[in-house]
Amino acid sequence: MRVLDVGCGLGGSAFLMAREHGVSVHALMSRPICSLAPERLRSQGLVSQVTLEHVDVLALPATSRYDVIYSRDVFLHIHDKPRLMEHLHSLLKPGGLLFFTDYGRGASMPSSEFVAYIEQRQYDLRTVNGYRVLLEQAALWKSSRRTIRRI
Repeated sequence: MRVLDVGCGLGGSAFLMAREHGVSVHALMSRPICSLAPERLRSQGLVSQVTLEHVDVLALPATSRYDVIYSRDVFLHIHDKPRLMEHLHSLLKPGGLLFFTDYGRGASMPSSEFVAYIEQRQYDLRTVNGYRVLLEQAALWKSSRRTIRRI
């Protein structure tokens, strides 16, 4: 099984998936936030299962296809979400699974303080329904496999 980890941080999730489930993981870092990830990869003996790459997911060529795309709390940093969802769809094998978590916002208008915070941090927060619409538009939403939910 091939997994794409979008925004792997220190690599913890990628390393866990490789070690515990024997999958091959292509782990993306959008910026070199941590030089420790390659060192941790070598020390855990997972070099043959996990590749680390410093690249923006939107610049990743759609030449490789993945069984699973995984991302944890990264999409709030990506403003062109329609393009993101379309691109993720192009990276998935037919029947593949997109599994992600992200920070979001409620359906009601946020307070002016929260709006200022979002702007200052340059986040792009969506509602659960907003994500569903994006997933539907990118053909990533299958009504028989609805897994989006608010926590």
